[in-house]
Amino acid sequence: MFFSFLPSILNSKETLAEGNRPIMVISGLHYEKAYHHRVWEGEAYRWLLRTIRNARPVSLIALWDRGHAWLPSDLERLTDMVPVHAIYDNHDNLDILRPAVNSDGTRVLAEDGEIRTIAGLKVGFINGIIASDGRLKVKDGVPRRSAEDFLSAAAKLAGVDILATHASPYLPEYGRRYHLSEEFEVLEKVINQVNPLLSVSGHLTAGPYTLSKLGNSTVLRIDSSQAEGQQAFLNNDSKRTKIMEDYDLVET
Repeated sequence: MFFSFLPSILNSKETLAEGNRPIMVISGLHYEKAYHHRVWEGEAYRWLLRTIRNARPVSLIALWDRGHAWLPSDLERLTDMVPVHAIYDNHDNLDILRPAVNSDGTRVLAEDGEIRTIAGLKVGFINGIIASDGRLKVKDGVPRRSAEDFLSAAAKLAGVDILATHASPYLPEYGRRYHLSEEFEVLEKVINQVNPLLSVSGHLTAGPYTLSKLGNSTVLRIDSSQAEGQQAFLNNDSKRTKIMEDYDLVET
């Protein structure tokens, strides 16, 4: 099994429904009934549903910052459309997310160190972000994590094809935008330890997406907020990923 992530621009009219249905990946949806930096985030949920109807993915991997405007019925409607495999982050309502199940009865929220087989690919999950202040355990009802939490989960994920986290590693493409931090260092250790073919993440507001290499792994950070509107589509059979902005192909 091999993925090619060499960038090239394809015809934006190419449909996503060709051949086998892809796995869709989003991060940082931020569905809120509010403006953020002059961008209205109240359309995020309807945008997500439209994208899923257009793309017809076989599953959705949600590296959430889901936002706080969700109702339980919103999540039920989403799981009626597509199986969801999610992790939480600092902008999530765990009271809604923890009990959520897919149509087949499987849990939406993945556990730390859990491996799920999705469309023939082994996907490993780690929740949350690492607290910048080691004393902070919970903020806004969402647990903050430690370096030990991440490394312990990583030890369970040997052999996965895809590593799914919300926290992202530092990449040279960021330049001086960010200062080196414990979280950056730990994520680099985790990726090198797990050694996946592909690591997918979010969290950072460093432009629409970043596609790079870290050790042997391809690393993709993606921003699915209303400001950026990016999604990734993974296709095992065609051995490639597609990065989309709304309905237009950006990179493959």
